[in-house]
Amino acid sequence: LRLNQRRLTLKGETGNVGFFYALVHSFLGFIICDVAYKGYWFLPSGRLGWRFEVSMMTGAVSTTLLFCVALRSLFGHASWIRLKPLYAYMSPIGMWFGVVHVMAFGAKGWNTLFNKNYHNGQMSITFVSSMLPACVLLVHHLMGTFGTKKRISSKTLWKHSMIY
Repeated sequence: LRLNQRRLTLKGETGNVGFFYALVHSFLGFIICDVAYKGYWFLPSGRLGWRFEVSMMTGAVSTTLLFCVALRSLFGHASWIRLKPLYAYMSPIGMWFGVVHVMAFGAKGWNTLFNKNYHNGQMSITFVSSMLPACVLLVHHLMGTFGTKKRISSKTLWKHSMIY
């Protein structure tokens, strides 16, 4: 397999580096998912608690979907029209699974979000780290639904190749 240097842009390279970090995170998650190491993840019956099962499942699905996108970015030679469904649908779905992965993991601590006496007034790290991607994905879907090429002014602030 040859690396597709012609199509590997800064955006694609950043996505592939990000996928590498997610892949390392996945391997570490499988390694430490042991009752001897993370006992509080498990119920007395030996099964994972519901939050951790949902988190592991959505993390695995997210990693799989983003793995397909990363491989296609590195080794794909198809035309854009063939690649568009992969990037337009599989990538955001994989990201949503990643966001749900983080939300499920930290759902227990979200009841103390605005309690100033808890963690010196700082919000839950899973809340803070999942809201930015969730909002970006939500805006992405809203703009896709309502259209991004609508003109709201006659002034041009920035010429972009997608709309000019």
